[in-house]
Amino acid sequence: MYVSRSGGERSGFLVIDPRGVAGAPYLKSVAIAPEFRGRGLGTRLLTFAEDLIRPRARHLFLCVSSFNDGARRLYERQGYQPVGSVQDLAIEGAAELIMFKRLR
Repeated sequence: MYVSRSGGERSGFLVIDPRGVAGAPYLKSVAIAPEFRGRGLGTRLLTFAEDLIRPRARHLFLCVSSFNDGARRLYERQGYQPVGSVQDLAIEGAAELIMFKRLR
């Protein structure tokens, strides 16, 4: 788990499982505190995770809920591609979209 700070306040966090998907790293969670959203912090946290993982792995995986359009757009802008989905995993009636990015 890594915590970001902005002006001394906790502003977000991310959790990485180094062997989450078929031995490849998996970004388990990314969250930005509501008062810090829209400032590029999500992009900076993703970049931090990718830079951390890149020396040890070729890919990074993550999941995003099908109803979370903003997060999905962020991941796509950062080069993540959908590779599958799992229906009803977290919430009945919604899918978790599996995405990955080739890091090197």
